Amino acid sequence: MSVLLFAESINGKFKKSTLEAATYAADLAAKMGTTAIALADAGLSADELAGIGKTGIKKVVTVAHANLAHFDAKAYSYVMDETAKTVGATVLIFSYNLTG
Repeated sequence: MSVLLFAESINGKFKKSTLEAATYAADLAAKMGTTAIALADAGLSADELAGIGKTGIKKVVTVAHANLAHFDAKAYSYVMDETAKTVGATVLIFSYNLTG
């Protein structure tokens, strides 16, 4: 049972809305007594991936999927579903934007 955040990025950086959602995910996970995990594009730098930990995210799962670079609802849904199953997530968090 964990909280899984879809950590959206653009031009190699997490979006501001992603960092806000990451803080929310970490707070919610703490209240639930579980862990907050982020799902991110594998193309991000190690520094960028580590930086999301400042929000309270405890683990980052990276996925190299060509369709994550550009919005593709089917690909996003598939990757999020598979990752949720793998990490045992019971709560999914997306930023409040067109992608989410």
